[in-house]
Amino acid sequence: MTQRRPLPIMASIFISDLHLCPTRPLIAGVFFDFLRGDARQADALYILGDLFEYWAGDDDHTPFN
Repeated sequence: MTQRRPLPIMASIFISDLHLCPTRPLIAGVFFDFLRGDARQADALYILGDLFEYWAGDDDHTPFN
């Protein structure tokens, strides 16, 4: 009889709204440590929301026509 191996468990990690920026280096350091450590075991890393603290939108406050 052939012994069956268990199927591998797939691990997905979700992160959200880190808002990385130069004025908060501790958050960036913790995130990079996470990427070098535990995140390497995941099958997928999903980044939701804002990864960087940056606004590329329209700052014009006039009504839309």
